[in-house]
Amino acid sequence: MFYQKFNSSIPYNFDVREYKNCSYPLHFHRDFELLIPLSGEINIAIGSESFTVCEGEYALALQNEPPSFSVREDGALLVAVF
Repeated sequence: MFYQKFNSSIPYNFDVREYKNCSYPLHFHRDFELLIPLSGEINIAIGSESFTVCEGEYALALQNEPPSFSVREDGALLVAVF
């Protein structure tokens, strides 16, 4: 697990990115992280809880709660950090 510094201080305290066919390792920062599947099934872990979310659902990691995710080839995930 690592501390994601660039999402934890001004002016980088709001960021939106789309992820496809990739994994992002367990990390933490001082901001909230909203994970919104755009297509496919996305495997998400927040702390010690793991689950699969689909389009129309979302997951929210609170401040200093470590998330990670894995997006399959057929999936797309929107991640907003604020």
